[in-house]
Amino acid sequence: RRRRAHGPPAGPGRARGYMPARDGLENEPRYDPRVPFSAGAVLSTVDDMLRYRRGVFGDGPTTPEVRRLIQQRDRLASGTELPYSLGCLAMTNFEGRRKIGHPGDIFGFSSQYAWYPDDDGTIVLLANIQGSAISTVSLEQKIARAVFGLPQPVTVDRPLSATEAARFAGTYE
Repeated sequence: RRRRAHGPPAGPGRARGYMPARDGLENEPRYDPRVPFSAGAVLSTVDDMLRYRRGVFGDGPTTPEVRRLIQQRDRLASGTELPYSLGCLAMTNFEGRRKIGHPGDIFGFSSQYAWYPDDDGTIVLLANIQGSAISTVSLEQKIARAVFGLPQPVTVDRPLSATEAARFAGTYE
């Protein structure tokens, strides 16, 4: 049984969001910009995200001072550095490479934006499905491994100790 999409049709150039369901996919409710509030809720295209990268971090109109502020990270009173910058970007490291980006999931859509500044590589994934078996974050990492020639992680099969296994024991529904 599929839910009907809420609201008017998506219209030309607009996608509908979906979620996996027992019998296939279901339309998610139409995007409501009041729900995400301060989460950002960027509605965009891959081309727009690449223009953003060039405009903010490349030869665009953003001043060096604003670029510095966008990438500045604060510390908690304990001294712990926050992973997010003042520009709401996650400043991380992937396999020894600096990575600046942000994922997103809402209303049947999923995304991942990643810029590797030292390699001048940008990977943008936009999907009109949320909650699928393969996340956009995982897929972005697989693409980064292929693009940058990084080896696959080594998988080691080790049994859990009795103490570790006890943490997961229980009845689940």
